[in-house]
Amino acid sequence: MMTANKDRLARYYDLAHANATADIPLLLGLAEETGGPILELGAGTGRTLVPLARAGFALVGLDNSEAMLVRARSQLAAAGLQERAALVLGEMTDFDLGRRFPLVTIPFNTWMHLPNSQAQSAALRCIARHLTPGGRLLIALPAPATITDFEHDGALVLERTFDDPETGELVLQFSSTQLDEVEQTLSITWIYDRIGADETVKRVLAPMKLRYLFRQEAELLLKESGLSPRAVWGDYGRSPYTVGSEHLIILAEKPAR
Repeated sequence: MMTANKDRLARYYDLAHANATADIPLLLGLAEETGGPILELGAGTGRTLVPLARAGFALVGLDNSEAMLVRARSQLAAAGLQERAALVLGEMTDFDLGRRFPLVTIPFNTWMHLPNSQAQSAALRCIARHLTPGGRLLIALPAPATITDFEHDGALVLERTFDDPETGELVLQFSSTQLDEVEQTLSITWIYDRIGADETVKRVLAPMKLRYLFRQEAELLLKESGLSPRAVWGDYGRSPYTVGSEHLIILAEKPAR
């Protein structure tokens, strides 16, 4: 995702995803199994950082949007958890934190913001360098069929409405999508219409291009980067991945030696 567009989305992200908590038990379970510390790539506004920090884990959150990280800092500070999570501005394709982690997570479809296999391979090489021997990597994606089996004709769709407590405005979130099955990309424009008390409308647009992956492609990229796929799940309850799965959740591991 272009950084400028992520910056535009920052103020709406938590409002739009307030109920997106289905992956938290899985992340907490993996954190307990590995013991932390945890590196989250694409940490955003801290949606998963806060519950993990609240559970007592030390974290590093990396994101390429300062606007997102400002909100993450605010949320961590409000919860009194700022000492448990270090936030870093950077790209997941090129970072060097000078330390290793037993668990790296890329939750909530963040991996799709990498535009091609070259960027994905670069990110995996960085991740491999930051994993301890035997360390784990979790990548959570939508199953490809949840994208390709639906029409993407550019029509404007109202996704949700919510109130913005900071401004008192009503916000309408629309989206328009177009699919390129050859390039495996979904071009999406999010549109936020902010309606004030005087009924004036202010519009914010955030276009971006997302790339979806198939299981075999993802496993090949992992193996080429020196990581071994350990499990492939179709939901956050660790059910095996099947043709009808809603999610493509991959757990990989760095060899112990």
